[in-house]
Amino acid sequence: MLFSEKLVYLRKKSGLTQEALAEALGVSRQSVSKWEAAGAMPEMAKIIEISKYFHVSTDFLLLDSMDPSEDGEDQPAEEALSSVALEDADAYMNYLAGRAPKVALAVSLFILSAIPPILADIADTDAASTLGIIATLAVVAVGVFLLVYGPKMPDDFESFDEPVDTAYGVDGAVKKRKENYAPLHSRRLSAGIILCILSAAPMLFSSAAGRGDAFTTTGFATTLCIVAAGVFFIVRTSVIEAGFDKILEQGDYTRRKKIARRRTVPIQRAYYLSVLLIYLALSFYTNKWQWTWIIWPVAALVNVICRSIAESIRAFDED
Repeated sequence: MLFSEKLVYLRKKSGLTQEALAEALGVSRQSVSKWEAAGAMPEMAKIIEISKYFHVSTDFLLLDSMDPSEDGEDQPAEEALSSVALEDADAYMNYLAGRAPKVALAVSLFILSAIPPILADIADTDAASTLGIIATLAVVAVGVFLLVYGPKMPDDFESFDEPVDTAYGVDGAVKKRKENYAPLHSRRLSAGIILCILSAAPMLFSSAAGRGDAFTTTGFATTLCIVAAGVFFIVRTSVIEAGFDKILEQGDYTRRKKIARRRTVPIQRAYYLSVLLIYLALSFYTNKWQWTWIIWPVAALVNVICRSIAESIRAFDED
C-alpha cells in the first residue's frame, strides 16, 4: 500500500472527514486531499505528527510493502458512515430550532408540576389536596404532550446521533452558523444561569421574614417558578448547541463519545424512568412536594459523576 492509500484507510477507520483531519493536523483540507490522491507528500514533521495521531509507526506510513495488518493492531472492519450534505445539516438545525422551545417548556412544566400540591397545603383541606394532585397530573400531562406531539423526527435526522461523514463545505458552513448563533446562545445560557442563582432569593426571604407557613410556602412556589424560567432558557439553547456539536462531532459528541453512547442510551433511559417513578411514588406517599423535587438535581449530579468516571476509565484503557 502507498502512503496515500494508508492515509485514506486510517482516516476512514477513525471515522474522520478530510476537513476534520486537516483541522487536527493544522493544515488545509486541500493538503489532505492532495496527500490522499498521491499528488503530494507531507513533510517529515507532518508524517511524524500523523503517526502519533493515528498511533501507528512511521515505518507503517512510509514503507510501501507494509499492509495495515502488519502494524501490530487488530484492524476492525470499517464502518459505513452516513453521508451528510449541506441541505441535510440545514434541515436538521431548522428542525431543532423549532423543537427546542417545546422540549424546554416540557422540562419547565415538570418543575412547575410541584407547585399545585405545595399551594394546596395553604388551604390544608382534603379538597384542596385533591385539586392540587389533579392539577399536578394535568401539568405533567401537558409536558409529556409537548414532548411526544408534533411531526415525528425523520429517520435521516437520527443518523446525527451516530458517526457521520460530512460532505465538502458542510463543516465550514455549520461552524459559521454556530458562530452566528454564539451571541444568542451566550445570552440565553447566561439568563438561565442567573435566574437559577436568583431563584433562591424568594425562598430565603420568605423564610427569614417569619410571617407564617403560608408566606413561606408562597416564597418556595415563587422559587420554583424562577427555576423553571431559568431551566427553559438553558434547555432551549442547549438543544440547539448540541445539534451543532453532533454535526461537527465535537464537545460531548465526538466520534468516540457517539460510539460509546450506543451502550449507554438504554441505561440512561432506564435510569431517568426509575428516577421519575421514585419521585412520583415518594411525592404522593409523603405529600412533601416542597422537598421531593430535590431528587431531580441529585439524580442529574449522580448521572454527570458516573459519566465522568466512565469516560475517565475508558480514556485510561485506551491509553
